[in-house]
Amino acid sequence: MLCAILHEEGCVMINLLSEKNLQAGIRIWHQTTWPPDFHNQFYKDLHRRREHGLDEEWWLATVDDLCKWKAIRPLPKGEVLARGQKRLQDLRREYARMQSIPGNQMANLSNLSWEDVADLYQVAYEIKNVNAPVFGSKLCHFIMPDAFPVIDGRIIKKIRKVIGVNNPSYKDYWQFCKAQWVGCTAQSQLVAMMQKEIEKIGRNVFIHYPYATKITELCISGS
Repeated sequence: MLCAILHEEGCVMINLLSEKNLQAGIRIWHQTTWPPDFHNQFYKDLHRRREHGLDEEWWLATVDDLCKWKAIRPLPKGEVLARGQKRLQDLRREYARMQSIPGNQMANLSNLSWEDVADLYQVAYEIKNVNAPVFGSKLCHFIMPDAFPVIDGRIIKKIRKVIGVNNPSYKDYWQFCKAQWVGCTAQSQLVAMMQKEIEKIGRNVFIHYPYATKITELCISGS
């Protein structure tokens, strides 16, 4: 089943969120060195790490993950650590503000707007301060996984023609992902597919697994 992708003007653009594209994205994922549980355990670890707030201990561990996700190069790790420590208060402020927006719900693509997420992304982006959205998207994803889809070179190549922008900004990409997810009429089917894939390796799915962003990423990859 296909899910309508809508521009803000209301016209149909393209359909990407489908069972076919999700299956293809899952196959591509399994051909990589990424964890076979689709980062299920990683998201549990991220949630546990944030329980004490975005403190210096959180930042140290997060920079390690940003290194593993190849987000800090070519900057030295020590420089990223120092820059981030100076912006921790700003990250904490924006994180707290965003948590309050959807009330008792988890913040995600469905209940946030770009205006809601832009300030946290800007703080994250400025830590590395290079003309690319990769670092900012990954850092924000680690902070609020279901509110910030990850963008990287692989995804940018996929969506250039779809969005119609040669060098899409993170705002372009975020709004594109939100439109896909909110316009999707097969969310429950796609979520069930992801749950089944994670459970195949004997794992219980994390209660706060970021279905919206992960399914959107996989469908784009498999399109």
